[in-house]
Amino acid sequence: MVAYDRLVDAAGETAVALGIFDGLHRGHRAVVERVVAEKENGLVPTVLTFSTDQCRPARKQGMKRILTNRLFLRLLEETGVELVESLPFEGIMNLSPREFVEQVLCGRLKAKAVACGQDFRFGKGAAGDLPLLQKLCGEYGIRLDAVPSLLDGGEAISSTRIRQCLSEGEIELANWLLGHPYSLDFEVVHGNELGRTIGIPTINQIFAEQFLVPRFGAYASYTELRGKRYKSITNIGVKPTIQGNRLPLAETHIMGVDESLYGQNIRVSLMKFIRPEKKFESFEELTEEIRANIRQIDALLD
Repeated sequence: MVAYDRLVDAAGETAVALGIFDGLHRGHRAVVERVVAEKENGLVPTVLTFSTDQCRPARKQGMKRILTNRLFLRLLEETGVELVESLPFEGIMNLSPREFVEQVLCGRLKAKAVACGQDFRFGKGAAGDLPLLQKLCGEYGIRLDAVPSLLDGGEAISSTRIRQCLSEGEIELANWLLGHPYSLDFEVVHGNELGRTIGIPTINQIFAEQFLVPRFGAYASYTELRGKRYKSITNIGVKPTIQGNRLPLAETHIMGVDESLYGQNIRVSLMKFIRPEKKFESFEELTEEIRANIRQIDALLD
């Protein structure tokens, strides 16, 4: 798979999935899978998405990110996508709906097929809706596939719903709606290394400001190292028992692993909420609780 952080002319005719795809949940995958199927028709499966770190649509204001770019691209590659172009939103926000279809889809991407959700908006001021996209695609000879929202329990699967689940610690439901485990892969940074002194070494990963922070507490997790999956326990929070930094972070003990991982981007996937974060009366009490949680998780995970 080839990925660009700008608009690049496609080498051949493409089938393009349109959307921001924050979280790349089951509904998003349904859209992406439509263009992957177009490979049989000689079209390059392509995702055109929009980077919103600096500027974002009005209806996306205040929404925290769920996936890092690394994980987003990895998941897309696993679906069979061959080309990803991620445009800064501010670079296309002033195009009219017709200019977007004519200049971007036709001119640069050579799109012959397009897939999107039924609520997709495009063009300056989000003026373009699905009926207008259908009209313009028809004019320019593009086949349009508008994919209905997927439902779970009668409710649409959405990134907003997934954010709510993560914020409330409903990690198993969030993972089901995503269609993949909620994961983080931030860089491992130095901590106070207290865990090492009690034989429970941990890695620390700090949540950048633009990322959603799940409910504070301890989680059963899996950590991936060199293609192998390890059982682990991850605490999300600010470590209220320990004096010092109060930035929210993920602190993970990887069972059976004791090595320096500083500077690496390690994938940690949350699987089950174990308990809320709390302040213990002493470091010894905290240590005893962590050891009990490790035994619990070791028996819980495969």
